Amino acid sequence: MRRIGLVLLFCLCSITLSLKVAWGDSDIQSSASKAISFMPMVLMIDSGDVPLAAYQVKISAKQSGVKLVGIEGGAHKSFSDAPYYDPTALHQAGNATIILAAYSLDTHLPHGKCRVATLHLQVTGDAEITPEFNIELTVVSDHQQQPIAATAQLLRTK
Repeated sequence: MRRIGLVLLFCLCSITLSLKVAWGDSDIQSSASKAISFMPMVLMIDSGDVPLAAYQVKISAKQSGVKLVGIEGGAHKSFSDAPYYDPTALHQAGNATIILAAYSLDTHLPHGKCRVATLHLQVTGDAEITPEFNIELTVVSDHQQQPIAATAQLLRTK
């Protein structure tokens, strides 16, 4: 008898919830409309004509709903391994800031625009909107450990 009562209670709750959604309960619809999507973004560093040997960059999302879930290395063999970062910063709830760093002792270093890392993001909200970031290059140097002028940007990929 008690089991039948529990089944009836469950059915009644399910019907009530279904009717609230069908009749347009805004609280339920707003939480259901917050889609979660995943997107990769590549970190590009442009060192001009000077070979890039090392970099450190701080990346912070400008809006909420962006979570970093993975990091890969870059395209050039000098930066093909994932950059160094704090794994606990990657896995903190609500984290949207990370510091990445890498260096290479290769003799054939990249110069010009180079993809040094790929960031994998989890985005809550409109999947068509590309998240915006603050990007701060704190260290960029050549093979002789001399600072060089460079720029960095994050680009969305497919």
